[in-house]
Amino acid sequence: VLPLLPTEIIPQPLLSLNRFLTTTIGDPFMLPFFFYAVWMLWTGSSRRHLWLLMYGVHVSTTMTPVLGMLMFGDVNRSCDERMALGAMYLPYLLIPLAMVAVSFTECSRMLGFTADKRKKD
Repeated sequence: VLPLLPTEIIPQPLLSLNRFLTTTIGDPFMLPFFFYAVWMLWTGSSRRHLWLLMYGVHVSTTMTPVLGMLMFGDVNRSCDERMALGAMYLPYLLIPLAMVAVSFTECSRMLGFTADKRKKD
């Protein structure tokens, strides 16, 4: 995966992490952006809402069927293994859902979509 910035200015550990994620799990985006998104949510960055909304919707719609299949699908795992895996994956659903709730509310407010304004129109 080619970074947007010249590789000379990107710290080598970040390039190595990107290469590792791309070769081992085939996804250079999901895991790094998860931590970036959590950081934006935690610090209250003013640029966070649209990014967190898009990311949260994407991850929530991805993780819902994954967890559904893990819990209720025909998966060759014991109940204890399913619960352990479910507990491990659950934060990847709950944290993005929190991002959606917060960011949707803020994006709506910034765009002026409030209940009072709709009633007047």
